[in-house]
This record gives sequence, structure tokens and C-alpha cells, in this order.
Amino acid sequence: MSIQERFPQAIPAETERIVSGILPAGSVCRLLGERGEQLVNEEALLELYHREGRGGINPIILSFVSILQFLEDVPDRQAAEMAVLRMDWKYALRQELTWEGFHYADLCNFRKRLREGGQTYLIFDQLLEYLRNEGYLKSKRQRTDATHVLAHIEHLSRLELVWETIRVAYGSVVSADAAWVLQRIPSSFSSNHSQRRSDYRLSKAQQEQEMQNAGQDGYWLLGQVTQHGSARLKALPEMALLERVLAEQFEPPGADRVTVKARVKGSACGDVIVSPHDTEARYSRKNVSTEWEGYKAQVTESVDGPVTFITDIGPHSAIETDNQALTTIQQRLEGRDLRPDQQYVDRAYCNGATIRASQQHQIDLRGSVAQTGNKPPGFRLEDFEIDLEQRIARCPQGNTATIFAPSQQPDVAFHVRFGHHCQTCPVRSLCTQEMRGRSLEISPYHAELSQRRQLQRDPDYLRDLHARARIESTISELTRRHGLRHCRYRGKPRITLQMVLAAIALNLKRLARYLNPDPVRLSLSFSMMGNLFDFCAVQFFNKVLKVALPDRLALRLWLPQRRLQRRQRHARIGVAFPWLLLQQPPDKGLPLHRNRAHIRRRLQDRLHHRLDIAVVMWQLTRQQFVSHHTDSIQVGQRCRPSPRQHLRRHVAQRPASVRRLSRSQRQPEVQHPRHTLLGHEYIARLQIAVDDPVPVQVLQRL
Repeated sequence: MSIQERFPQAIPAETERIVSGILPAGSVCRLLGERGEQLVNEEALLELYHREGRGGINPIILSFVSILQFLEDVPDRQAAEMAVLRMDWKYALRQELTWEGFHYADLCNFRKRLREGGQTYLIFDQLLEYLRNEGYLKSKRQRTDATHVLAHIEHLSRLELVWETIRVAYGSVVSADAAWVLQRIPSSFSSNHSQRRSDYRLSKAQQEQEMQNAGQDGYWLLGQVTQHGSARLKALPEMALLERVLAEQFEPPGADRVTVKARVKGSACGDVIVSPHDTEARYSRKNVSTEWEGYKAQVTESVDGPVTFITDIGPHSAIETDNQALTTIQQRLEGRDLRPDQQYVDRAYCNGATIRASQQHQIDLRGSVAQTGNKPPGFRLEDFEIDLEQRIARCPQGNTATIFAPSQQPDVAFHVRFGHHCQTCPVRSLCTQEMRGRSLEISPYHAELSQRRQLQRDPDYLRDLHARARIESTISELTRRHGLRHCRYRGKPRITLQMVLAAIALNLKRLARYLNPDPVRLSLSFSMMGNLFDFCAVQFFNKVLKVALPDRLALRLWLPQRRLQRRQRHARIGVAFPWLLLQQPPDKGLPLHRNRAHIRRRLQDRLHHRLDIAVVMWQLTRQQFVSHHTDSIQVGQRCRPSPRQHLRRHVAQRPASVRRLSRSQRQPEVQHPRHTLLGHEYIARLQIAVDDPVPVQVLQRL
């Protein structure tokens, strides 16, 4: 297949005239349509095609449709339809509005061409090069974290796994040499293993019997192919898969027995195949509540720069620890010339080996390491004076070790024992309970670990580690909006391309929002602060309760105008929060999806505690506050219980003096129709008077 038509140099006039006016400024389609040839190099993609042959779809068009597909998280069929029906997609592809599109199978063929050509990261690398040349991407500091990815397979029991593996192997033999199957394989075997089977409703005894029968059938089929099959049948990958699954699930049959003894459940763990349809997927467990069959996605993004971008992403084995994957991640970053000076990771990545390996690559691995044991402070390994060159160790009490010998264990360099010095030590009960005295195991990376544990005591270093936390929001966005949690395909090469396309879509979305930020909306989300206040309520919270949103997040808490129209009681919000919103220019804000839950909890906790104090103080001074346009103002908080239950709980949580004071001395309220209680938002009501000045005594007490 060859490419006979190049990517258009400009957007068609009719498409630009109709779509340009209605397309949002921060749309990815606008970015692709205006800067498409700068983001993706067409010449590099044309190398994947032949110079002669039937004409195909331009690879730039297929690349952009694949990116928009993962931006919208839609399948191939729907993506091909949207390329025809969506005007914004045609704007990005620089096509006429009457363009009829292409067949959805061309997307699959394009991904296959990228994989077979070894160019899985081609478009991703080109985008990163463009971002770096334009100054948007800074590689000085980066952060890395991982998340679990579910494979595109069905969960199988051990018996179903053996059945399905035999069925797949038998089907491959039939496809390769049907005549040999008719000659060597009986019809009873074909009837048992030509269709899928399930162990549903089988008793435990029946499952054990069926497991032995399945093992016998599997070894029998493997023996027939090995002894009487051709070289073509022996070389089938399905036969190698069958041999491995049988070796993992059964003991090899002996010469003097016919039955096959199944392994004890749990003995075949670790690098064990869980499905014959995806041989690279593995079972893993992170904690009590998180277990999955699939892969791990290692994500790395930049820290510096005007906006953060993903610099590396890729699937790794589910049984591979994070510290084992770190070397591969750093090698990929060096291949893109994006080696970071500082790389922020969590404790799973950071140990002595990774710290030393990162130093050899001139990377400062910023993370914390685990403490040594559960000894009290002052008696831990880092509290001992250890000189590896002189092989001398002194305990905190000044005693010198009697034994300092090399170790044969791979993860231990030296064994240290203090012996008789511990017999008369006054603090022996705090140091050790062993009869032979305190013993130490010195790691081969003792110098790196000791230095890092000493560094972890510095508050500035711990504060600097907070830069790693924001990658959690990136992973959340990838999994929730771009389908990273579930694999669409099977096999690590296909899954790699899926993750790469999702990362490209996220990078383009961030770039488009940065180049064309949305206008600031002077309104707050109803779910963020509950019921919204008007001008006088903001005065009360700013001056009295000292409540203010963080500067970076204030500009991004917005509510769509159509939701404002549905709630008529929030009509005056546009001018209600000048102190909260007009604190930073628009480019300092964070995207809407980030840290919403954190800010809501933080603000609600602040309001909850300060409202109790405010009620007491205002009742003590006997000040009545009335709004300039209503008789009452309600401060709301989203909660699951009913309004009556939540009000009762809120009052019960106050101190006894506060409850008596607020119940007995609270002035009666006048209910206004615009402040009718709705659903499950309610905390308390305060009567506020704008006419009265804020008492100095209240400000001093607050």
C-alpha cells in the first residue's frame, strides 16, 4: 500500500468559515487543525508505506483520528463515524464538510503498521520534540508512579484455564493439519475440547476429578503431537503454551501411573499464565482490596514548565516491582534526550540499588526509603557507627562489634554481632532480646541508604517530596477519561500503543488549554460550597471567619451558566466573590478536574469548625445580622443523610455550652422562598446584618 495524497496544507475555506466560529478556543481539534503539520512529521510516517501499490488513507489523518479516538474514549467503529459526522473532527483533519471518511478497519491496520515497523512511540516522540523545541516541556524535574491495568480477558479458574488451553491448542492443530487430526485424534476428544466449558455448579469432588481428566487429556495431546506430529505442528506456539500451562498446574506424569496429580492451590504462583488468550497478563495483588489480572502502567510526567506533560508511559508486568521497572523507564527517557536531573518517586521505587543506579545515570532519585526494623529511636541501624572500609562497627553505647564478617547472601554484604558487650549493657532490653546480643545485617548499599535516611529527617527535603503527589491526578485522568484502566487489546505491543495514544491525547488537551485558556467564570460550583452566598455573606466569611480559597484553585471553581439558570436563588453569584476569585491571573489556575474533592473537604471542614465559633461569638455580643435582600442566609454542605438527620448530627457534635447557647438564644428566622431547603444540603443558618459593623471583640476572639 502506498500514499498518493498528502495531508492538506490548509483548512478548507467552507469548513473554516462554519466551524471556526463555534469551535471552543481550547479545543484539541482547533489545535490539530491549526498546527497539525508541526505536531506530527508526515515524512517519518510515510516510511512505513511502500512507494508503489494501491493508494491508502494519509497517515496524518489516521494519526489524528486515533488521537481523537482516545481523547473521546470511543471504539474504532464510532471513531470512524465521528470523523464523518463531527464538524470539529473535520476541522482537525482539514477536510471538506462533505468528506465521506474511511472504513473503520483502516485504524486497526494503521496501528498494526506502527507495531510491525517498530514505531510504537513515533508520534509520541515527535510531540515531545515539538513541546521541547517550543519551550513548553522542561525535563529538569519529573515524577513517576504506576497504576494497575486490567487485561482484556475473562477470569478463569484453574480447571477452566486448563480446559481453555487445551481447546486453543487443539484448534490450532486442526487449523494447521486437519487430515492428521482425523487420523490420530478420536472423536471423543474433539467433542470434549472443541467448545468452551465451565466449572459452574460442579462440586469440589467433581472439580478434582475433572482436573485430573483435563491433565490426562492435555498430556495425551501433547504426546501425540510430539511423537507423531510434523515439524510444523511441533513448532506451533499454542503447543508450547499448552506445555507450559500443564507444567505450572500439574506434576509431570510418571511412567508407572496414569493419573496426573494436580498441584496444591497456591503453589503455582508468581510468573504463572492466567489466560491462554493473553500470555503476558499476570495475577497481582497490591493490598487487601486491590487484586487484578493484567499489567502495570508506569507513567512519568514533567514537574517544571508552564504546564506538565507526560514524558513516558508503558506497560510492565504485573508481578514486576516498581523498583525493577525504574531502570527501563530511565533508559526510555534517555533515549528521548529527556533524562531528568531529579526524579520524584514513592517508596516502592526507592531502595539502595535504584539510588545507586540512578546516580550512575546522573539522576537524583528523590524519594523516601523504609526504616530499619521496629526498634525505638536511638537503637536502629542508622544509629550505629559503621565503617565498611575498616570493618568497624560501634553501637550507640560506644561498644565495638566482635564479629564483622562477609555474608554469602545476595542482599547482605556483612554480618555484624556485638556478642558479650550486650551482656552487661544497661539498655539491652531496648536494643535486643537475643541471647547472643545484638546482630546487624549490612546491605551492599549501606552508604546510600544511610545518607537517604539522614536526609529524610530534613523538613525541607520532605517538603520537596510533595512535588510527586500531583501525578496521582494525571493517572486518575488517564484511567477515568481516556480508558487506561482497561486494556482494549491483547498482548503487550498492542497495549503499549493504547497507552501511548492515551498519553498523546492528554498532552494535546493540556497544550490546547494552555495556549487558549477558557475565560474565567465568576461563579462557584454548587457541590463545592453548598448553597452560594451573595455579597454580604462573602464579607462575613472573609472578614470574620477568615475563609479564603487557595490562590491557584480559586479561578477554576466554576459552574456552567445553564446550572445557574436552573437555580434561580444563585442569580447574583457573578459579583459575589471578588475576594475569593480575583486573586491571581487566569493562567495561574488549575484545571477543573483536579483536587476538587480535596478542596471541598478542606473548605467544608473549615466552615464546620468556624461556624460553631461564629454562632457563639455573635450570640454573646447579641448582634443580629440581616441580609441586604433577604432575611436569612443558609450555609450549605453536601452530605448523604437527610436534612433533618444532618442538622441533628451537626448540633450534636457541638460542645454542650455551644448547643445550649445556640438553641436558647438564637433569634427566630424568616424563611424566604429563594432559600428553600433542597435535598441534602444544609448545615446551619446565620442571621447577618450588613448595616452593623463587624465587632472588634469578635474579630479578636476569632
